[in-house]
Amino acid sequence: MLIRRLGQGAIAGSLATLVMSIVMFAARRLGLMGQMPPEKVTAHLLDRAGLRRRGRRTQDVAATLAHLGFGAATGAIFATIEREPKPMLPFVPAGMLFGTAIWLVSYQGWIPAIGIMPPASRDRPGRPQSMLAAHLVFGAVPRSADSEVGHAKPSSAEPGPGHLLWAQDDPALSRQRADRGPLWTGAHPRGRLHRQRAFGIGPDGAGRGRGPRPLPALG
Repeated sequence: MLIRRLGQGAIAGSLATLVMSIVMFAARRLGLMGQMPPEKVTAHLLDRAGLRRRGRRTQDVAATLAHLGFGAATGAIFATIEREPKPMLPFVPAGMLFGTAIWLVSYQGWIPAIGIMPPASRDRPGRPQSMLAAHLVFGAVPRSADSEVGHAKPSSAEPGPGHLLWAQDDPALSRQRADRGPLWTGAHPRGRLHRQRAFGIGPDGAGRGRGPRPLPALG
């Protein structure tokens, strides 16, 4: 279950990264961005790794893969946090808050700490605001679609015999049947008739060719 949740979060995070990249490219075309932060981070890390002789295309590919990988990792983290039994916030606002937290930790935290970029408060005008908007999109857009998948309602199809057998053995239903009297405990002759009708079988145990019928409501 946890592996599936992490996988779904990683996919959602990758999609979110693609969507937020649209906002980033739009901001650059408007002259608000300058060099993309993922490009600056990748260039710094490649330099630290000793890979100074590289082409522009190689750096662009590395920056794209690193950005997608970071988005997938944060998406997996968000999936484990958001799908607790009682989430603190609705899905999309929680995602936007998470995106804001990533922006804050990155552009006011570890990125200026290792000397890649100045803090957002001292960065070039327009870039911090553009990156904050991109991270809000990262938290909101694909998360709403993922919430429909991750929180899908159960099927309304009629339960099968296995479900009815389980319902017959459920302790809570057993107590309710006991409260209803011998008809539901099996001590009454009509109890057999109710079970035969519920499971679609005849008095001799042979099937009637019909599917199981749901148990009548108790209470």
